[in-house]
Amino acid sequence: PFSGGCIPHFTTGALTSCGMALRQPHGRVHFASTEQSSRYWVHMNGAVHSGKETAKQVLDRL
Repeated sequence: PFSGGCIPHFTTGALTSCGMALRQPHGRVHFASTEQSSRYWVHMNGAVHSGKETAKQVLDRL
Protein backbone atom coordinates (compact mmCIF):
# COMPACT_ATOMS: atom_id res chain seq x y z
CA PRO A 1 0.00 0.00 0.00
CA PHE A 2 2.94 2.38 0.50
CA SER A 3 4.62 2.07 -2.89
CA GLY A 4 1.45 1.88 -4.94
CA GLY A 5 3.04 -0.85 -7.02
CA CYS A 6 5.73 1.34 -8.55
CA ILE A 7 8.57 -0.27 -10.44
CA PRO A 8 12.06 0.89 -9.43
CA HIS A 9 14.32 2.32 -12.08
CA PHE A 10 18.09 2.18 -11.84
CA THR A 11 20.38 4.47 -13.78
CA THR A 12 22.90 3.01 -16.19
CA GLY A 13 25.65 1.23 -14.27
CA ALA A 14 23.92 1.36 -10.89
CA LEU A 15 23.45 -2.39 -10.59
CA THR A 16 26.95 -3.02 -11.88
CA SER A 17 28.45 -0.82 -9.19
CA CYS A 18 26.22 -1.68 -6.22
CA GLY A 19 24.11 -4.68 -7.26
CA MET A 20 25.95 -7.13 -5.01
CA ALA A 21 25.41 -4.87 -1.99
CA LEU A 22 21.66 -4.93 -2.64
CA ARG A 23 21.69 -8.74 -2.43
CA GLN A 24 23.38 -8.84 0.99
CA PRO A 25 21.35 -9.24 4.19
CA HIS A 26 21.36 -6.33 6.63
CA GLY A 27 21.57 -7.91 10.03
CA ARG A 28 18.62 -10.27 10.29
CA VAL A 29 16.74 -8.55 7.46
CA HIS A 30 16.88 -10.18 4.03
CA PHE A 31 15.46 -8.75 0.82
CA ALA A 32 14.19 -10.53 -2.28
CA SER A 33 12.96 -9.00 -5.51
CA THR A 34 13.18 -9.41 -9.24
CA GLU A 35 15.77 -6.61 -9.30
CA GLN A 36 18.00 -8.70 -7.03
CA SER A 37 17.66 -11.90 -8.99
CA SER A 38 20.82 -13.42 -10.43
CA ARG A 39 18.65 -14.78 -13.29
CA TYR A 40 15.49 -13.58 -15.07
CA TRP A 41 15.99 -9.95 -14.01
CA VAL A 42 12.83 -7.76 -14.17
CA HIS A 43 10.51 -10.71 -14.81
CA MET A 44 8.16 -12.61 -12.50
CA ASN A 45 10.47 -15.62 -12.77
CA GLY A 46 13.22 -13.42 -11.34
CA ALA A 47 11.11 -12.56 -8.32
CA VAL A 48 10.41 -16.25 -7.66
CA HIS A 49 14.07 -17.16 -8.19
CA SER A 50 15.20 -14.38 -5.85
CA GLY A 51 12.66 -15.44 -3.23
CA LYS A 52 13.92 -19.02 -3.31
CA GLU A 53 17.56 -17.91 -3.08
CA THR A 54 16.79 -15.62 -0.17
CA ALA A 55 14.74 -18.28 1.64
CA LYS A 56 17.70 -20.65 1.33
CA GLN A 57 20.00 -17.99 2.82
CA VAL A 58 17.63 -17.54 5.76
CA LEU A 59 17.37 -21.30 6.35
CA ASP A 60 21.15 -21.65 6.19
CA ARG A 61 21.50 -19.03 8.93
CA LEU A 62 19.06 -20.75 11.30
